[in-house]
Amino acid sequence: MKKVKLIRMALSHFKGIQSFETTFNGRTRIFGENATGKTTLVDAFTWLLFGKDSTGRKDFSIKTYDSDNNVIHKMDHEVTGMFDVDGDEITLRRVYKEKWVTRRGSQETELQGHETLFYWNDVPLSAGEYQSKVDEIITEQAFRMITSPWYFNSLKWQDRREILTSIAGDVSDKDIATKRLDFSALFNDMGKKSLEEYKKELAAKKKKLKKELDEIPARIDEVTRNTPEAKDWASIEAKIKTLESEIKSIDEQIADSSKANESFLTQKKERQDRIHQLKTRISDFEFEGRKTFSKAMQEKQDAIESAKAEIEKINRKVKNDIAEIEELQQRIKSYEEKQAKLRDEWIKINSQEFPGYGDDKNFACPTCKQALPEDEIELKKTMMKANFNNNKESQLSNISGQGKSLNPIIDNLKNQIKELESYDYDAQVAAHEKVMEEWEQKHLVSVAEILAGNVDYQRMKKELEEFEKQPVEEEASEVDNSELKSKKAGLNVNVDNLKKELSAKEQIESSNKRKSELLRQEEEYAKQMAEIEQTEFTIQEFDRTKASSLESKINEMFDGVNFRLFKIQLNGGLDDCCDTLINGVPWSDANNAAKINAGISIINVLSDHYGQIAPIWIDNAESITRIQKSNAQIIELYVSEAHKNLEVKVA
Repeated sequence: MKKVKLIRMALSHFKGIQSFETTFNGRTRIFGENATGKTTLVDAFTWLLFGKDSTGRKDFSIKTYDSDNNVIHKMDHEVTGMFDVDGDEITLRRVYKEKWVTRRGSQETELQGHETLFYWNDVPLSAGEYQSKVDEIITEQAFRMITSPWYFNSLKWQDRREILTSIAGDVSDKDIATKRLDFSALFNDMGKKSLEEYKKELAAKKKKLKKELDEIPARIDEVTRNTPEAKDWASIEAKIKTLESEIKSIDEQIADSSKANESFLTQKKERQDRIHQLKTRISDFEFEGRKTFSKAMQEKQDAIESAKAEIEKINRKVKNDIAEIEELQQRIKSYEEKQAKLRDEWIKINSQEFPGYGDDKNFACPTCKQALPEDEIELKKTMMKANFNNNKESQLSNISGQGKSLNPIIDNLKNQIKELESYDYDAQVAAHEKVMEEWEQKHLVSVAEILAGNVDYQRMKKELEEFEKQPVEEEASEVDNSELKSKKAGLNVNVDNLKKELSAKEQIESSNKRKSELLRQEEEYAKQMAEIEQTEFTIQEFDRTKASSLESKINEMFDGVNFRLFKIQLNGGLDDCCDTLINGVPWSDANNAAKINAGISIINVLSDHYGQIAPIWIDNAESITRIQKSNAQIIELYVSEAHKNLEVKVA
């Protein structure tokens, strides 16, 4: 474990501090009222090591200014620090100076530029050599992590999560899968796919199944509406048999009454049988023609109704998208109004001028009440004005940061609107309307056209017409069978009508078969949907178990602070996050003292992980009654109205 301690630090002409030197030993407390230079000490410390201020800025002013806010030239600005690194004393010095030259033929010197000088134990080094040796002691990233209680929680949540996971070690899917049988079964089903790939695959299947399930009730309703009304088929078939039996009986009676001319009767019967056969076959052909036409008509109606249903779905989607776009536009308006308020606040603060130096009491000795020397008065005025400008700059920077942070949110909302507006629903509706129009204009071959193209039907029709044109010969005998024949003709008409009614039975059976098939599909789809939802539930349970294990593993390492790495969504799923909790309170809602102590607790763990300990600077230490224990050197900065100048107390 590498341990770095700050022993001594000296400043010369650095950010308004003309000269300051102090030693650090044991507990170091630095007191001063606002704008006396406490933060400047931290800036000097980080500039000495990395050439940046305490906020990480390279481009910041370290020069001394006069009362008119003009740079006082020909001053060297430097910081010296003595460190104890694992028992070895090391002195670092960084000097920022102006380069002045005298042009040929001129007695005036001109400012040519600036240079920074680097010293390691008083040995001059180049910038690269100096920084390389500093990095050997501690890298900048690790330094900021383990010296500022605030730094870790200023990082993006993704970076915080990555650091915590690298310290604790991630929890593998394989380890979690062995904890429950349903988890093991889940990973067996996944095969070589990743969990995220498997989730997407399940979502796609579920979407397809839902679409099929949503369409089945409409299909069943359509089949039902086009199904003929059922009748007493057994009764109709029984009537046909009864009538055919009566016709047979009449034929027998006629045959019995005409035995005298048996040959004549035989020929007559053959003729009647053929006519009956022709009528039966013709009736069958007509039935098949009606059946073919009905099927084509049903196909047309199904296609048109399906297109109508799709158009209705698209129209509902359009309404939903319009509502969503309006909501997104309201949110954009809200954020833009907030930016406008921040812009007004920025203009207001930017317009503020330095209020002046106050009365002469500000420039009198606090002990003897006599006026300070002129040079000290000028120095104090310079510091007062510089502090005013620094505070103003800090406020403007904070407001600008808030305003800029809303830009990506607004851009994201606008992109969502753009995506919703990009859908070409009119083209989709037009495509379905085109389908409807094509089907509505499509010519269906009529029953007459079907029969006209049937060679056998036309041949039998012609043959029947020929039979019907032939004169019916009188009976050879004088027996009058006209009444029997008339009765038989009526019975044949009734049989034909009943057979036409019976033809609807087959259509009903076909419709019932189709409805049974649709119901079977619905049951199968519902079963598959239930299986997918069960698998999704198992995945949620797995994610929740893994999240809990990872959180527990990380939180066991910390004292007084916990981390929430996942948030549960309304649908039971998990969202990645990295929220710092102090006794259950989110970091952003905790008080200053709790944040500082939590930050020190985090530093203790990070120091163990990086194998490095460095001084911890605690600003606003007056807000803390008990400081978290740490193996690191702690330097406390206190705001104190009683201390007009910086005062260092070492215990």
